[in-house]
Amino acid sequence: AAVLSARFCPDANCEWPDSVCMEAKDYVASLLASSDSHALSGPCSSLIGAGGSLVFLREILAVEEGVEAEERSVLKLSEMDNLFERISRMSLEERTDNYPALPPARADIFPAGLLVLSEVMSYFKRTQIIHSYRNLRHGIAMGLAMKD
Repeated sequence: AAVLSARFCPDANCEWPDSVCMEAKDYVASLLASSDSHALSGPCSSLIGAGGSLVFLREILAVEEGVEAEERSVLKLSEMDNLFERISRMSLEERTDNYPALPPARADIFPAGLLVLSEVMSYFKRTQIIHSYRNLRHGIAMGLAMKD
């Protein structure tokens, strides 16, 4: 997210114009499509993630829904894209003012984090991602892997 922000929206205080959003999305999509990583080549029955943008996405969506963040582990692509549309049109100050769950030290790169998550989900044709506060080795991913 930090690298993408620096490349496409170097002035962290500004909003992300539509043209920049499209250019950044195309860039991430092309990186995913051109990768020869084994992890990106197989089918994906579910996505699970931890940390970073997912933590703040989960907290923001929980606040908007009026529930505790612990109740909100499944995050939908449509919700993510909707938040991206709103937050990318805001200045840095507006992001921090409107979303108290978003730390000021992360508000500058949060739109890029959402963009990357959205593109990864789209690449794998997944409409939701499961967020784990615990690391993946001992959290949800390990539990799901042990079932198979």
